Amino acid sequence: DGPPPTLRAFDPKKPEVLWEVPRFGDGSLIRINDQVLVVKSDGMLVLFRADPKSFSEIGRVRLTDSLVRALPAYSQGRLFLRDTSRLYCFRLAKDR
Repeated sequence: DGPPPTLRAFDPKKPEVLWEVPRFGDGSLIRINDQVLVVKSDGMLVLFRADPKSFSEIGRVRLTDSLVRALPAYSQGRLFLRDTSRLYCFRLAKDR
């Protein structure tokens, strides 16, 4: 094992790193409009702005204390997440 991975934003048209967050950790990213959800393997949910200029965290919350390895899914305002023993459904947006 090494240090936690760095989160990086890059320009896909040229090999240029736009910004980075050292020791962010590993997780799965889901872009929703102008925001990005990250479900980290340690059970933390991080929300940040999808901005090429800088990393701007909106908030974070612990969803589970168990290890998360399965890919999460987002649909109709709900986040589906599986840890080592349970399947969760979190409502992240108001119903319309």
